[in-house]
Amino acid sequence: YGASVDGNWKVVDSTYTFYSRYIKGAQVELVFEDRFALIYAKVFDDMSIFKGIQVENIGGAINVVMPMDNVFGAGSTKLNNEGLSWVKQLGETLKTIPFQEVKVEGHADSIPVRKGSIYPSNWELSAARAAMALRLLVEKGIQKNKLVAVGYGDSRPTSDNGTAQGRAKNRRISFNIVPEAPEGI
Repeated sequence: YGASVDGNWKVVDSTYTFYSRYIKGAQVELVFEDRFALIYAKVFDDMSIFKGIQVENIGGAINVVMPMDNVFGAGSTKLNNEGLSWVKQLGETLKTIPFQEVKVEGHADSIPVRKGSIYPSNWELSAARAAMALRLLVEKGIQKNKLVAVGYGDSRPTSDNGTAQGRAKNRRISFNIVPEAPEGI
């Protein structure tokens, strides 16, 4: 906001008021910026260089969905090369945008983990994968207090677990980014 004459601005509960003695010829300008749209565009542009990643607007948050098979090996919590580059790029992007929180969510299909795995179920495996991705974001310089890791296992499928294609869609890791609200709102 700005004005062409001397005066004072007062902002209370998202209401902008300008006080001035000199009214004649005064001009006041307010410019509103859709911060969410700018943040969404930045995340979308930065992640669109990779094939297979989805960037969605879900209820005022930005959800970046990565197919699990491209990020981790089967039954593993070790990021493969492609997944490593994807998560590193997301970390670089997060450094450039204002956000309140990023919830890293691990998801699995309904096929049980292999016998002899250190993870007793898909729930623990998905949580460990989310934690590994979170750890990489911390290594990239993202503040710990703005990150959360959650493992959903097979409890939130997006596709039919009865087909190989559906199970592949259900195996995913998502990053739910809540943008920072502008000051005064």
